[in-house]
Amino acid sequence: MGEINSQLTSSKKTVPEVEVPSGNFSVSGRELKYRTTTGLTLKPTVGKTTTILGTYSSDTGKILDELGNIKSLDFGPRDGGFNLLNTPDELYISPEQFWENYNKPWLDNVIQRGDIIKIATEPTSQNIYRINKLTGETELTGFGKEFEYLKSNGYKYDDINKRMIKP
Repeated sequence: MGEINSQLTSSKKTVPEVEVPSGNFSVSGRELKYRTTTGLTLKPTVGKTTTILGTYSSDTGKILDELGNIKSLDFGPRDGGFNLLNTPDELYISPEQFWENYNKPWLDNVIQRGDIIKIATEPTSQNIYRINKLTGETELTGFGKEFEYLKSNGYKYDDINKRMIKP
Protein backbone atom coordinates (compact mmCIF):
# COMPACT_ATOMS: atom_id res chain seq x y z
CA MET A 1 0.00 0.00 0.00
CA GLY A 2 2.92 2.34 0.71
CA GLU A 3 4.07 1.99 -2.90
CA ILE A 4 0.59 2.81 -4.17
CA ASN A 5 0.33 5.82 -1.87
CA SER A 6 3.71 7.05 -3.06
CA GLN A 7 2.61 6.62 -6.69
CA LEU A 8 -0.59 8.53 -5.98
CA THR A 9 1.30 11.27 -4.18
CA SER A 10 3.76 11.68 -7.02
CA SER A 11 1.00 11.52 -9.63
CA LYS A 12 -0.96 14.31 -7.91
CA LYS A 13 1.89 16.71 -8.74
CA THR A 14 0.76 16.70 -12.37
CA VAL A 15 -2.95 17.16 -11.72
CA PRO A 16 -5.01 19.83 -9.97
CA GLU A 17 -5.19 19.69 -6.19
CA VAL A 18 -8.60 18.45 -5.10
CA GLU A 19 -10.24 17.58 -1.81
CA VAL A 20 -10.69 13.81 -1.81
CA PRO A 21 -12.96 12.16 0.75
CA SER A 22 -12.32 8.66 1.97
CA GLY A 23 -15.00 6.70 0.13
CA ASN A 24 -16.43 3.47 1.40
CA PHE A 25 -19.00 1.50 -0.54
CA SER A 26 -19.90 -0.81 2.34
CA VAL A 27 -23.60 -1.56 2.51
CA SER A 28 -23.63 -4.04 5.39
CA GLY A 29 -24.16 -7.12 3.24
CA ARG A 30 -27.13 -5.53 1.49
CA GLU A 31 -27.94 -6.68 -2.01
CA LEU A 32 -28.18 -3.85 -4.52
CA LYS A 33 -31.44 -3.23 -6.36
CA TYR A 34 -29.66 -2.76 -9.70
CA ARG A 35 -29.20 -5.87 -11.89
CA THR A 36 -26.24 -5.69 -14.23
CA THR A 37 -26.48 -6.12 -17.98
CA THR A 38 -24.75 -9.50 -17.49
CA GLY A 39 -27.64 -10.46 -15.18
CA LEU A 40 -25.67 -10.35 -11.93
CA THR A 41 -27.26 -9.78 -8.58
CA LEU A 42 -24.78 -7.71 -6.58
CA LYS A 43 -24.39 -8.70 -2.96
CA PRO A 44 -21.15 -8.19 -1.05
CA THR A 45 -19.39 -11.00 0.79
CA VAL A 46 -18.64 -10.62 4.49
CA GLY A 47 -14.89 -10.50 5.11
CA LYS A 48 -14.05 -9.82 1.45
CA THR A 49 -13.93 -6.89 -0.92
CA THR A 50 -16.13 -7.26 -4.00
CA THR A 51 -14.73 -5.33 -6.96
CA ILE A 52 -17.11 -4.55 -9.81
CA LEU A 53 -15.90 -3.88 -13.35
CA GLY A 54 -17.86 -2.82 -16.40
CA THR A 55 -18.59 0.10 -18.67
CA TYR A 56 -19.81 3.29 -17.06
CA SER A 57 -22.62 3.85 -19.55
CA SER A 58 -24.00 0.31 -19.31
CA ASP A 59 -23.54 -0.54 -15.65
CA THR A 60 -21.06 1.07 -13.28
CA GLY A 61 -22.66 4.52 -13.50
CA LYS A 62 -25.95 3.09 -12.25
CA ILE A 63 -24.19 1.07 -9.53
CA LEU A 64 -22.27 4.14 -8.35
CA ASP A 65 -25.51 6.14 -8.24
CA GLU A 66 -27.12 3.51 -6.01
CA LEU A 67 -24.07 3.51 -3.74
CA GLY A 68 -24.04 7.30 -3.37
CA ASN A 69 -21.53 8.18 -6.12
CA ILE A 70 -18.66 8.83 -3.68
CA LYS A 71 -15.52 10.18 -5.39
CA SER A 72 -12.38 8.89 -3.70
CA LEU A 73 -8.72 7.92 -3.94
CA ASP A 74 -9.12 5.39 -1.14
CA PHE A 75 -7.97 2.21 -2.91
CA GLY A 76 -8.10 0.18 0.31
CA PRO A 77 -10.24 -2.83 1.14
CA ARG A 78 -14.01 -2.68 1.55
CA ASP A 79 -14.65 -5.44 4.07
CA GLY A 80 -18.10 -6.71 3.25
CA GLY A 81 -18.55 -3.95 0.66
CA PHE A 82 -18.09 -2.98 -2.97
CA ASN A 83 -15.02 -1.57 -4.67
CA LEU A 84 -15.45 0.58 -7.79
CA LEU A 85 -12.99 3.08 -9.21
CA ASN A 86 -14.59 6.52 -8.92
CA THR A 87 -11.98 9.25 -8.61
CA PRO A 88 -12.68 12.99 -8.69
CA ASP A 89 -13.28 14.12 -12.29
CA GLU A 90 -10.52 16.77 -12.07
CA LEU A 91 -7.86 14.03 -11.93
CA TYR A 92 -8.56 12.83 -15.47
CA ILE A 93 -6.24 14.41 -18.05
CA SER A 94 -5.85 11.67 -20.65
CA PRO A 95 -6.59 7.94 -20.92
CA GLU A 96 -2.87 7.08 -20.60
CA GLN A 97 -2.31 9.35 -17.59
CA PHE A 98 -5.43 8.10 -15.85
CA TRP A 99 -4.52 4.45 -16.47
CA GLU A 100 -0.97 4.81 -15.12
CA ASN A 101 -1.75 7.08 -12.15
CA TYR A 102 -5.08 5.72 -10.93
CA ASN A 103 -6.64 2.77 -12.73
CA LYS A 104 -3.61 0.45 -12.78
CA PRO A 105 -2.64 1.13 -9.11
CA TRP A 106 -6.29 0.53 -8.13
CA LEU A 107 -6.29 -2.82 -9.98
CA ASP A 108 -2.92 -3.74 -8.46
CA ASN A 109 -4.56 -3.42 -5.03
CA VAL A 110 -7.49 -5.55 -6.21
CA ILE A 111 -5.04 -8.25 -7.35
CA GLN A 112 -2.91 -8.04 -4.20
CA ARG A 113 -5.94 -8.40 -1.92
CA GLY A 114 -7.46 -11.25 -3.92
CA ASP A 115 -10.81 -9.46 -4.27
CA ILE A 116 -13.91 -11.12 -5.64
CA ILE A 117 -14.11 -9.56 -9.12
CA LYS A 118 -17.57 -9.38 -10.66
CA ILE A 119 -18.08 -8.38 -14.28
CA ALA A 120 -21.14 -6.18 -14.68
CA THR A 121 -20.81 -5.63 -18.45
CA GLU A 122 -20.32 -8.46 -20.94
CA PRO A 123 -16.72 -8.35 -22.25
CA THR A 124 -17.67 -8.31 -25.94
CA SER A 125 -15.51 -6.64 -28.58
CA GLN A 126 -18.05 -3.78 -28.63
CA ASN A 127 -17.38 -3.14 -24.91
CA ILE A 128 -13.65 -3.92 -24.92
CA TYR A 129 -12.64 -1.86 -27.99
CA ARG A 130 -13.40 1.57 -29.43
CA ILE A 131 -12.22 3.66 -32.35
CA ASN A 132 -9.98 6.54 -31.29
CA LYS A 133 -11.63 9.67 -32.74
CA LEU A 134 -8.28 11.40 -33.28
CA THR A 135 -6.28 8.57 -34.83
CA GLY A 136 -8.99 6.35 -36.29
CA GLU A 137 -7.20 3.39 -34.69
CA THR A 138 -8.88 0.66 -32.68
CA GLU A 139 -7.88 0.75 -29.01
CA LEU A 140 -8.95 -0.73 -25.70
CA THR A 141 -11.64 1.04 -23.70
CA GLY A 142 -11.04 1.64 -19.99
CA PHE A 143 -13.02 -1.52 -19.25
CA GLY A 144 -11.02 -3.31 -21.95
CA LYS A 145 -7.73 -2.28 -20.33
CA GLU A 146 -8.95 -3.54 -16.96
CA PHE A 147 -10.14 -6.84 -18.43
CA GLU A 148 -6.91 -7.43 -20.38
CA TYR A 149 -4.73 -6.35 -17.44
CA LEU A 150 -6.38 -8.93 -15.20
CA LYS A 151 -5.90 -11.59 -17.88
CA SER A 152 -2.21 -10.66 -18.16
CA ASN A 153 -2.02 -11.22 -14.38
CA GLY A 154 -3.30 -14.79 -14.57
CA TYR A 155 -7.07 -14.22 -14.34
CA LYS A 156 -9.61 -15.91 -16.57
CA TYR A 157 -13.16 -14.88 -17.29
CA ASP A 158 -15.78 -17.23 -15.84
CA ASP A 159 -18.62 -16.70 -18.33
CA ILE A 160 -21.13 -18.64 -16.23
CA ASN A 161 -20.65 -16.74 -12.95
CA LYS A 162 -19.58 -13.45 -14.63
CA ARG A 163 -16.39 -13.20 -12.58
CA MET A 164 -12.67 -12.96 -13.11
CA ILE A 165 -11.02 -15.89 -11.37
CA LYS A 166 -7.48 -17.09 -10.81
CA PRO A 167 -7.42 -20.81 -11.64
